[in-house]
Amino acid sequence: MSSNYNFDGVLQPGIPVAVTTGGVYVASPTGKALHRLVGIRVCNIDTANTCRLKLYTYDGSTDSQYFQDIIAADDSVIIDDPHVFGTQEKVRKIKAVAEANSRLIATAYFVIATPSAVKAA
Repeated sequence: MSSNYNFDGVLQPGIPVAVTTGGVYVASPTGKALHRLVGIRVCNIDTANTCRLKLYTYDGSTDSQYFQDIIAADDSVIIDDPHVFGTQEKVRKIKAVAEANSRLIATAYFVIATPSAVKAA
C-alpha cells in the first residue's frame, strides 16, 4: 500500500518508538517551524494478541483523545493524520498510548513546512 501527499516542506525521517501504557510522544517538534504530520504507521509486533491504540493531541497543558483503534496481532496500519503542529501551534505534540506494553511500535512521518507552505496554510 502506498499513499501520495502534496505537502511543501522537508520530509523528516520517521523514528520508530515503542508505545507504552503510560504513553509516548510520537511527534514532538522542536523550534518554531510549522510541522505537518503526514501519517503514523503502527505495527503490532505481538503475534498472538490484538492491542488497542489511542492517539492524543497535546496543546501545552492537556492531552485530548482524537483516535482509537484495535490493531490485529502481527499486523500494521497506516493512520492518515494530517495535523498541523508545532511549538507555536494549538497542537504541540501527538501522543500514542497502548493497552499493553511491548506490543505496538509507532512511527510518525511529517514534513517541516517551507516558508511558502506556511503562507499558504
